[in-house]
Amino acid sequence: MSEAVRQLASEGNGGYGEPSGMLHHRAAYADWIGRMGTVVDPSALMLTVNAQHAVDMAFSDIASQTKVLAVDSATYPGASAAARLRGFQLVPMATDEDGTRPDELLRAITVHRAGAYYSMPTAHSPLGVHMPLPRREQIAEICMKHGILVVEDDACVPLRKAGITSLKSLMPDNVFYVTSTAKSFSPLFTSGVTIPPRQRFQSTLGILVATVWSVAPLTSAIMARIFDERADVVFAERLRHRTAERLALAQDLLDLPASDELSFHVWIPMPLVSAERMARRCLDKGIRITPPTATVVGPGDRAGVRLCLGAPPTLDRLKDALMRIAPFRHETPEAVV
Repeated sequence: MSEAVRQLASEGNGGYGEPSGMLHHRAAYADWIGRMGTVVDPSALMLTVNAQHAVDMAFSDIASQTKVLAVDSATYPGASAAARLRGFQLVPMATDEDGTRPDELLRAITVHRAGAYYSMPTAHSPLGVHMPLPRREQIAEICMKHGILVVEDDACVPLRKAGITSLKSLMPDNVFYVTSTAKSFSPLFTSGVTIPPRQRFQSTLGILVATVWSVAPLTSAIMARIFDERADVVFAERLRHRTAERLALAQDLLDLPASDELSFHVWIPMPLVSAERMARRCLDKGIRITPPTATVVGPGDRAGVRLCLGAPPTLDRLKDALMRIAPFRHETPEAVV
């Protein structure tokens, strides 16, 4: 941190740089993203406040092209909130164990005239699934054939397995790639990145300038030092280890299927009324879980609750919460007279 401050103090123009971020900071972020498997030119990316800001910028730009957005029937609440803020009609799509179904994406495009698609293919929130490479390739083929713009939310990028490429790598001219440092490092140093399609770079940059002008450079400078020293490699390994530890505990105590795919949360599918009841019961016990109304889009097929495993500060606290939650999983809803 002290080195980052010294470096910034030596910058000209009082520290003001390009709105997209100082070039040497963007180069460090590009190196980090490259180590995660997505090779990018530093001049093609811009720094944002966080991933949510980057998603909203992408939606703001896409809204000039289409107002119909395809989303999974259970999706990240921040994305659906941003989409609705920008006036999108959301088209929910059924999913399976591999994520977005190609036939459902085709239906959204051909029947509902969706011109854009929001995707979280790595450690999907709330479903926790990882989209395998063959499915990513199918999705990319459909999007390129129909000229669909894609917002790829890769906030959980350290959890992606080696050899599984990003959607951005498969169709660079269709994808607004989004990631952030919050889940990879700490919310204390949160910062975001967006890599728009090259033909949308200037219009997206205009939205950045109009909303925040540019991000504060201090966080970017701190993260650039971390990336330059390759400390992110150590962070990522620790993150994967601790995530696996917490996930295994949840799978054991809640009798969930074991998996070698990592996620910061688990998804427990159940009927909507049961999910709402479980959320209320947990809150009565002093445990906050994500209610189904936060994640379900329309009358989709994927009602359930999301348990965020990273919030409890210790394994003991997590274990206590999970043990109190466990009895609610299979309760039968009370009859209503």
